[in-house]
Amino acid sequence: MEYKKIVKENYNIHIINTDRFKTISLSVTFSNKFNKDDMPYLNLLTKNLISSTKKYKTSSSLAILGEELYGSSVSASFGINGNIERMMLSLEFLNPKYTERSMIKESILFFNECLFNPNVNKNRFDDNYFEINKNNVINGLKSIKDNPYSYAFIKYKNEMYKGTPISYNLYNDINKIETIKNEDVYNFYLKVIKNFKIDLFLVGNIINENEYIKYLDKIFSKNENNFNSKLNYETNDLNIDKKTLKETRKFSQSQLFIGYTFKDLTDYEKKYVLTFYNAILGGVNNSLLFTEIRENNSLCYSIDSFITREPYSLVIETEIDKSNCDKAISLIDEVIKKMNNKKDIEQLFYTARENINTSINNFYDSTVTMVEHYYKKEFCDTDDIEIRREKFMNVSLEDIIKISKKIHKKVTYLLEGDMNEKDSI
Repeated sequence: MEYKKIVKENYNIHIINTDRFKTISLSVTFSNKFNKDDMPYLNLLTKNLISSTKKYKTSSSLAILGEELYGSSVSASFGINGNIERMMLSLEFLNPKYTERSMIKESILFFNECLFNPNVNKNRFDDNYFEINKNNVINGLKSIKDNPYSYAFIKYKNEMYKGTPISYNLYNDINKIETIKNEDVYNFYLKVIKNFKIDLFLVGNIINENEYIKYLDKIFSKNENNFNSKLNYETNDLNIDKKTLKETRKFSQSQLFIGYTFKDLTDYEKKYVLTFYNAILGGVNNSLLFTEIRENNSLCYSIDSFITREPYSLVIETEIDKSNCDKAISLIDEVIKKMNNKKDIEQLFYTARENINTSINNFYDSTVTMVEHYYKKEFCDTDDIEIRREKFMNVSLEDIIKISKKIHKKVTYLLEGDMNEKDSI
């Protein structure tokens, strides 16, 4: 794998040359400082960009074009990365070395059609698709209240990450989305392409590099982009105020989330040691949590943990019967204490090391992971993948013990399922 960055006047081109794939992946990201007021518009915009274009006015005609281009497909997404909001449009197509060289141009024109030639008339997206997409978004968000895991996770994040971008969820903006007009989304589209940072990512076995660059330049050099800010990926650390919350709803099972923050983590601990800590606690087979809560006490079917970055935290989650909640919370507290004991974690430490090494190997087999890695490097100091492997392999048991003394429980959120109780919310 070889990586190259080409800096243009209004955009960057990142080329990740690898022979692991038979396809070429082309993505464009539009990035700016997180603004919660933008998120509903980003949601609706991504839906409308890939519904139809000026030339291909229906979703079916776009799908037919993709089939004619040997199964090419375009997708769009939006999200929050640290303190940055992002919209991404992606195209995947068969490497032209297996088809025809002309497919380079034809595929990039397909990409351009969706991005810069949307189905717009009089400053409005196609009304039919706009209403369909808007109603689908609203109905999907309203259905969250009937999904115990999704609902509980949103409520947990509202408390755990209050005041940070990661706490945001569209569910809290249903009323706002209902009032958004078609013209508003089109005006926001103009704002994105003119005022957001633009990065292009080209991944695959790129044989005719200059030809790709030529067509991309032809498309993007026409776009007048005014972005001139410096984006900060990092967010502030969480405080360690402790809070316990419980709600009761008519669900058969209870959802338990416990969030932890860490005091005074070093940069090395954030990047490397925390990953080991999480793997041992709840991220590998036969983790401490799984062994104690599931195997030894049969309190749940599954339990795991994961870490968030920007801000850094650790989350334990499980679905459990309400009669077992108090005991489970108590046992989880005991497991956290065991992370401070070398004898309790030593065997799992080596299992975690193997899993992390395997995960690094898998980096080379995922275009998504590659793009995410080099995207993040645009905004913060991130080690190259093989340097990461080396540093991971140097993490010691003593490092785990040290970080285990810095953990603090912050939020315990229980969505108690009780089919006999009235909805308390």
